Amino acid sequence: DEPTPGFGRSLATSPDLLIVGGEGTAATFRRRGDRWDREDDLTPVGLSNAASFGGTVDCDGRYAVVGVSQGEGESAQRGSAFLFAIDDPLDPAPASVAGPDSGVDGAFGAAAVIKGSLAVVGSPGSGNGAVYLFRRTLDRWRLERKLVTQWRFAPAAVAVGLLFAAALLAVAPFLSTFESAVNSPLPLPLRLIVTRPVHLLLVWGIPALVVLP
Repeated sequence: DEPTPGFGRSLATSPDLLIVGGEGTAATFRRRGDRWDREDDLTPVGLSNAASFGGTVDCDGRYAVVGVSQGEGESAQRGSAFLFAIDDPLDPAPASVAGPDSGVDGAFGAAAVIKGSLAVVGSPGSGNGAVYLFRRTLDRWRLERKLVTQWRFAPAAVAVGLLFAAALLAVAPFLSTFESAVNSPLPLPLRLIVTRPVHLLLVWGIPALVVLP
């Protein structure tokens, strides 16, 4: 057999099955006695650039999942994962799944695990990531659920409060001696913060853009 580029970059095993990922393929090995015999090569179907196919693999003895996080040089490729039936020759194979809302740089397929009829595929992306759960129903893999991290409101509110307090403390010496020549019916605290929009943006806008995200 010809050597496989990148052979060994990902591994997965079940009691008698071993899958070894390479560039563009994933080889399956079956244990027979004290030997491991190469049994088959899992390859993608309908994938123009399969450079990252085989970057992540997993198996449970019956099914195998192989991730394709991103094709080399294809920034627009969102990623996918292929699911193979290992021990069922009558099973249609392979099935391709993808995150329906995964971003351009979502790296869908960068991580994947499978257990029975449940396949879990990660999409870490370049920022906030997500995990997609696929369930096998009636010979098809269907998206069951998407898991994301929760936005934590309390830490964000504390950060904004600290910014506000620090800003007031910084300008307290100026406000304590400031006397306006213009009378206003507004209460004193509101009169002190009324200013030109450009100055308001400089004082509050730039720090807000840093803290609020």
